[in-house]
Amino acid sequence: MDYHLHACFTWVSIVEIKIIQVQDKKPLIIGLGLTGKSLVNFLSKSHDELFVVSESFKPHEIEDIEKLGMKLHLNPTIDEDLIDKVSVIYPSPGVPYDHEIMKFARQRGVPISSDIELFLRLHKSKKILVTGTNGKTSSCLMIYSLFQYFYPTKRIKVLGNIGTPVLSHLNEEIDIAIVEISSFQLELLNKTEFEIGVLLNIEEDHLDRHGTKERYTK
Repeated sequence: MDYHLHACFTWVSIVEIKIIQVQDKKPLIIGLGLTGKSLVNFLSKSHDELFVVSESFKPHEIEDIEKLGMKLHLNPTIDEDLIDKVSVIYPSPGVPYDHEIMKFARQRGVPISSDIELFLRLHKSKKILVTGTNGKTSSCLMIYSLFQYFYPTKRIKVLGNIGTPVLSHLNEEIDIAIVEISSFQLELLNKTEFEIGVLLNIEEDHLDRHGTKERYTK
């Protein structure tokens, strides 16, 4: 447990150093759905400017963001000059892997992350990740029931594709977090620590996204 906490604080320290080094750069969020809004709220605590790319948004959503004291650069021109001004990209789960911004980011070496990755790295709970083509939600609920039975004093929560965005729970006291994660979200994870990973099954699905079953499996 001590090592886990140490690793977490080390990561935060590294992030703080990187923010200082690239203080002229800004995070970029793709999509202003529930996940995008939760990312805006989280990032408002450490940034005063953001790039946001969204196909649809409502005026009041922009007003809500500006109330957080943030300067918003909405739907900027997508080119290499923009990517050079970006510190990290947070795409919403449904954003295609070959989205123009994602392509530029990979070419220019700009980090691509997610709300799930932020939660896994910053929250101190023990984490169980559940993925697979079918049965993720029911498996998460079954694991939740089992842990509630065997560990009645533990604070257990099911997160991820179930209910509210994970960052909404970042400040909650949770002992065990059971996180449902899709293949789209899984491919955005970089070097992340968690206690247990559950792979349920792999069927020929989402090939419009992954291309082949082999790539989907990988």
